[in-house]
Amino acid sequence: MLNVAHIRSHFIETCLDDRANSSVNQTVDEKHALTSPPDRMDSWNIKDARAMRALQSLLKESKPTETSNRTIEVIVAGLPRCATSSLQAALHSEWLDYKPTHHMAEVIAFPKARQLAIQTLREPHPEKRQKLLAEMLKGYRAITDQPACMFTADLMDLYPDAKIVLNQRRNGRVWANSVNNTIVFWSKLHYRILGIWFPMNRDMHQLGAGLWQFSADQMGTPNPFSTADPNFSRPDYYDAFIDNVRREAKKRGREVLEWQPEDGWKPLCEFLGKPVPPADVPFPKTNETAEIKKVIRILYVLGAISWMCVGGLGYAAVKYGPYLAGLARAKVATW
Repeated sequence: MLNVAHIRSHFIETCLDDRANSSVNQTVDEKHALTSPPDRMDSWNIKDARAMRALQSLLKESKPTETSNRTIEVIVAGLPRCATSSLQAALHSEWLDYKPTHHMAEVIAFPKARQLAIQTLREPHPEKRQKLLAEMLKGYRAITDQPACMFTADLMDLYPDAKIVLNQRRNGRVWANSVNNTIVFWSKLHYRILGIWFPMNRDMHQLGAGLWQFSADQMGTPNPFSTADPNFSRPDYYDAFIDNVRREAKKRGREVLEWQPEDGWKPLCEFLGKPVPPADVPFPKTNETAEIKKVIRILYVLGAISWMCVGGLGYAAVKYGPYLAGLARAKVATW
């Protein structure tokens, strides 16, 4: 879940920075192993020295796996907060078996992955953008969630044989309320200011704000977060996005499964040509609002602490700087 990905991202950047920065040579399977939820949350307690040593050992000993022959087979084209994490879990299940599936969690933890996503959304030329998008998705078998889901037309052109699933909420207002209560914080200016000292936070603000603007520009609609109220996301943007996916698919003669979480396994499995799980197998449910809010609080606290440290250093420099400078001058004078 998102909080696990956040913890790991800070762990990787602070404790394993060299390895993270060399992630261009790291396989998709290895990244997936880091960002997929563990069976037990306490096994990833970063205060546990044994767990840290075990993870370091795992990273050092992992062997690259050839993934160049993989291609995207399933495009989950709906917006974030439309069960994207639950769908990733379903696609990773033994019943669907589309591992690995690209998701924002696959981007957060890796600096070069974040930079590639930012570079992709800033590229105005479709051919160049599609080349960058293909690089971003190299080795994956499916996509869901941002950043990839925002590149609707590019995905359909790049992967003409991929199945398209349009995951939805009941309506635009339900979606907007969900976004306002969770992921809208990535796009807020005060989040950028609070997190300015952390590379991950700076990158995620650029992604969070840039992806919405990119999508709005592509569709010719207003940015969903461009109103005077920073907590307001536009339900009409949701409707425009859904219609745009339908329109782009129709232009290319592509079939689309329109799916909502309450539909469960059956229509999804039948559309993908997979066996339907037994009735006692529940459809995955992850990424709940309460968990995301915990992550938001953690990020805000970290940002506040970082600014307190900067303020403390500034205060110390003003208060003790002249005294220390005087000592230095006196020392030089005695030489």
